[in-house]
Amino acid sequence: MLKDKFSFLKPADSLNHARRNAVVISEAVLTAGVLVSLNELWYADYPRSDFQFVNDNAEWLQMDKAGHVFSAYHLGNFGKELLAWSGVSNKNQLIYGATLGFGFLTAVEVMDGYSSNWGASLGDVAANATGTALLVSQQLLWKAQRIVPKFSFHTTPYASSSS
Repeated sequence: MLKDKFSFLKPADSLNHARRNAVVISEAVLTAGVLVSLNELWYADYPRSDFQFVNDNAEWLQMDKAGHVFSAYHLGNFGKELLAWSGVSNKNQLIYGATLGFGFLTAVEVMDGYSSNWGASLGDVAANATGTALLVSQQLLWKAQRIVPKFSFHTTPYASSSS
């Protein structure tokens, strides 16, 4: 009986149109909702400008770029896995699923480009492409993800927590 409860989570052997449609519609609605919310809740509080580029490659000790690689990889992997669950071919998993992170983060970068406080960063777009390329290249080369971006931290006595 427990096995039957979880059979829904098992990836389909062949294309399941209902699952694929649910995945595509859910992703489109969720992505649009998040982008509209981000525009209304975050960007609305800052002045707008004509589209502009900035070079922020030397800022934030590259943590921003690492975040873009990490996010593009994991959002893309999530998109790929959802399409695998619905029985979509491996090729289409990579074309449409793995590019979810790149597409979403590039849309955010365009919104940055219209903010007078920031601007679009080609370094961020390159980091988005790097995260997507890491996912796609491993899938093509090994048909598996052997290198998975992760992060962690631990406290040390070297940085004072009070002033």
